[in-house]
Amino acid sequence: MDNQFFVCVYFDGIILTTTVGCIFECRQQIAMRFNRNVSLDDMKGRINAKIVRRCGRRISKLFYKFPVSTNPIKFTEMELVDDEDVETMIALYCGNGSDKMHRFTYLLS
Repeated sequence: MDNQFFVCVYFDGIILTTTVGCIFECRQQIAMRFNRNVSLDDMKGRINAKIVRRCGRRISKLFYKFPVSTNPIKFTEMELVDDEDVETMIALYCGNGSDKMHRFTYLLS
């Protein structure tokens, strides 16, 4: 399982900016597991397949959030636009021992 990571994908909602940075406020979420060497296209394809079955809509953008401060804790969001962004996201989360990351998807109507 070391070559995989767990993701909680939030969709059908919005990204809000609060005192703790960004938060994902959504009506639906799905849990998924990916290999660490996943490409952005493969990740989007698998997420799309699950979301389309649930609500009939497709991904337009994919974001993840990560901590930028620990005292106080504060998060920021980053859009995934290419495979390098995916590698950076995995290094940030898997490198610090985190077992779960949070993603937000904007959906097309």
